[in-house]
Amino acid sequence: MEPILVPPGKTQTWKCPAGSDAAVTKGQIIKSGDKASLYVVDVGPDGIVLGPLVAGEFEVAGLCKDQAAVSFRIEAPDPAKVDKKIRPLMPLQLPYPWWLWLVLLAALALAVGLGWLVKRLLSPKHDTSLLLARARLKKSPLEKMEIFLSKAETQQLAQKDDVLSSQLLYGDGLRHLRALLQEAYGFKAPGATTTEFISELKAQALRKPSVLTAPQVAQLESTFMQAKQVTYAREIPELALRNAYFKSLKDFYTHLESKISAIHASASAARRKPLFKKKEKT
Repeated sequence: MEPILVPPGKTQTWKCPAGSDAAVTKGQIIKSGDKASLYVVDVGPDGIVLGPLVAGEFEVAGLCKDQAAVSFRIEAPDPAKVDKKIRPLMPLQLPYPWWLWLVLLAALALAVGLGWLVKRLLSPKHDTSLLLARARLKKSPLEKMEIFLSKAETQQLAQKDDVLSSQLLYGDGLRHLRALLQEAYGFKAPGATTTEFISELKAQALRKPSVLTAPQVAQLESTFMQAKQVTYAREIPELALRNAYFKSLKDFYTHLESKISAIHASASAARRKPLFKKKEKT
């Protein structure tokens, strides 16, 4: 049997044989050996909608009940679409001797340092209320996510069929979602890859099961993998896939907003609680 061809950035609907039901669920990651190969976008009456995670040819089993393994071939992105206009930087040619530039840089650094010292000595002390006001202007991950969702909905990023809109929707959406999850669980992973972040998220979910349930963690993993595929392949997913991704972002924002607000309220109440109770007079 010839392998089933799946173009990059597209989905493939697999119909189970007559008398057989789907053995997978929406959001499930399907592996071929030890490699995550496909994710289940949806399961409906028309069949199982599959999305590619890697390029190559492989076999997967367990799509339908009592069915043998199925061969798939995922095409890699077209090399012709890779941006080749970026040229390497030319070596810098200095019009003057190098030691003269060092002297000028040292003089500039000295002037800046003296200016900062004079300003520090002559300026009045900072007003505490002004510092607090500036701190309040710094937006939280929740506020940034709310602004992004509003902007994406106003600009209809999920409806636009171009690479830039797709990159903004998936790239910025994933970045804000990562910040929300770190806020909810109280950990930091700024330089972690998608795979490393998911592993840390699963570990945090075991420690704090009240924030996200196991099915929600599985759906998050599917959302992250989908965004990773779109971001690196620079392909435009189908409209239904883009709408489903945007809906997932809004659903997770609504859920995590209540969790983060509850965590902040609990922490604020703990800070207001006195360490020692006053003894009552007898």
